[in-house]
Amino acid sequence: MTVLACKYKSMSVLGISAAVIILSASGCSEDPGQKGIYEYVREADKYMEQDNYDQALYVLHEGYETALDSKEMQDQLVRGYVKYSRFLDDKGELDEAIDKMEMAYEMHDKNALAIHELSYLYAKKAVKYSEEGRAEDALALSIKAVDTAMQSKKVRKNISIYFFNRGVEAFQRNDDPTVLLCLNASYALKKSFMTLDMLARYYYRKGDLNRALFFWKKAKETEPDNADIDGKIEKVRKEIELEAGKQTVETEHFDIQFYGNNVVDVGTLSRTLDGIYKEVGDDLRFYPPGITPLVFYREDDFREIFKQAGIVRAFYDGAGIRISVNADYNDPLFPGLAAHEYTHAVLSILTNNECPIWLHEGIAVLEQDKYIPSTLMYVFNEIGRGKELSLEYIDGGFSEKEDEERLALSYEAAYTAVLFILDKWGWDGLRGLLDRIGKGTHYANAIDEEFYVSRGGFEKMWNEYLKSDSLYAK
Repeated sequence: MTVLACKYKSMSVLGISAAVIILSASGCSEDPGQKGIYEYVREADKYMEQDNYDQALYVLHEGYETALDSKEMQDQLVRGYVKYSRFLDDKGELDEAIDKMEMAYEMHDKNALAIHELSYLYAKKAVKYSEEGRAEDALALSIKAVDTAMQSKKVRKNISIYFFNRGVEAFQRNDDPTVLLCLNASYALKKSFMTLDMLARYYYRKGDLNRALFFWKKAKETEPDNADIDGKIEKVRKEIELEAGKQTVETEHFDIQFYGNNVVDVGTLSRTLDGIYKEVGDDLRFYPPGITPLVFYREDDFREIFKQAGIVRAFYDGAGIRISVNADYNDPLFPGLAAHEYTHAVLSILTNNECPIWLHEGIAVLEQDKYIPSTLMYVFNEIGRGKELSLEYIDGGFSEKEDEERLALSYEAAYTAVLFILDKWGWDGLRGLLDRIGKGTHYANAIDEEFYVSRGGFEKMWNEYLKSDSLYAK
């Protein structure tokens, strides 16, 4: 018998208005009475022309059931949902429009059109909520928009532009919450000059000169020859210098205890500790009140008493900083060890002991690195093998005291996570994260609120940073 085989060529982008049907005596075998894909499409189009979208989707689903393996039919079904959602959105029924696109996305979460349309609708509703003063709802939806858009480079760009435009509008009407929501979401999706410059302008207007300087410097990275940005940077730096002249620096008081017979140059030791106190305090903008106990042990005593692995030279246990010194108190490693552990003490006080391990250790290594440079050998080896890192994996490594390579990787990886935060959001961003954690917010939620991105989105961007030239330049 003669077998009907059909090839169809689309004549439309969002819907099919015509099709070319080629009949062949060989090819895919079908029941002569069964509809072809584009018969379903044409029938659905007729219903859509009458604004009968429910019936149109019914027809498209019927067609989809007859051709489950057909990518073309899948695409046509998604396009049907997109048309319906746009129809609802135009009527002001945004929630219903989102419901329809969520259905389409659940069926085909790799479809670029579904990704774009759903992320756009999430973004639109997030802005709407923000303008209505519903900050938490707005943040939740903006994060959904960012997470959804991140699956496609093109969608990331488009949604970033959408958020930027809404941010500019909010800036012009002095709607601060919406400015921050939109510009931070835009920046999370794409590093663009326009967004960075607008963030700097916002913070400058609010009198936050350090953040303004940070974002103008980031803007200059995208347009190195922009003379206008050079002028802004020079201006804000001068203003910061004037502000700095009004501040006073506190002097740290340590309760220093010695175990061993080493001769100590107290003057040198005090100057070293005062310098560490100031550096850590200046970075974290926090100078702990009272006295910080600092206890020194000979190497053998330290290992015997505390049973610490060889890689561990010091630690903070809540009661004080305990440091192992090999030969004498002029050990060249001492300043780095002291900086590392003093940072732990400060973070414990600052965050009410709520700081996660990866962030604790990452910031401590950052301060240590001023005296003992990190090689990042283990991180580079891991990335070179095509591995991706997660915050959960880092935390787990700190409990592997006997696996020194895993422990070393965790220290280095935690450090790079902090470097990424500083590169992307600056010290003010890191301080804001710590402040939220200190107020009892889980670090994953604190990332949502401070950086306008989910933990998963944060980890994705961090892993991208690990493969970038930015890290190799550190």
